[in-house]
Amino acid sequence: MQHAIRTPFLLVLPLLAALPSEAHAEGSIGIAAAVSTKGIFSPEIERFTISDVHKDSAAQAAGLKVGDQVVAIDGCRIPGCPAKKAKSLMSREPGEVLPLMVVDGSGSERLININVR
Repeated sequence: MQHAIRTPFLLVLPLLAALPSEAHAEGSIGIAAAVSTKGIFSPEIERFTISDVHKDSAAQAAGLKVGDQVVAIDGCRIPGCPAKKAKSLMSREPGEVLPLMVVDGSGSERLININVR
């Protein structure tokens, strides 16, 4: 018998890194998201909803909106994207582009390319 475990958690990507760039190379896009997963040993993302877009952030400049549903991170489809892979795909350095496929409130699917800061 297989049991599905669903775990909601909040994923927060800060607007600006507090450390100098030479000490902290990872960039930011400026969002907070409600993410639900299933599984224990190899969790997969079931749902990824944008809960906040920081003012003057890379995400805001790219057109990401509160309520948008992320349905793919750089081609890794949600639901089903392994959480470990999603984390790796979301980790970008300043100057790199993060492609997110999102569905907005009207049901329209669109690709958003975020220039990581």
